[in-house]
Amino acid sequence: NGISLNPDFDPATTIYQASVGHATDAINITATPSDSTSTVKGDGTKSLNVGTNTFTITVTSGDGTTSTDYTINITRASASSSGSG
Repeated sequence: NGISLNPDFDPATTIYQASVGHATDAINITATPSDSTSTVKGDGTKSLNVGTNTFTITVTSGDGTTSTDYTINITRASASSSGSG
């Protein structure tokens, strides 16, 4: 069950937002580079605290000369708030 990023993913956009309900206390971030020789760091299972949780995914080119950081801000609702998730 995926979480929708806002805006939708675009390699030229480096900051994203998403929201989850209080019941969601962890997510799995999966990042697949468009170039199979590139590497990704920062993906995997992440715990979520109530409020905004910031995660950075770094994609590095296969030759190691360039890298791009993508920031994902995921807001987990408080117990009294309603929300998706």
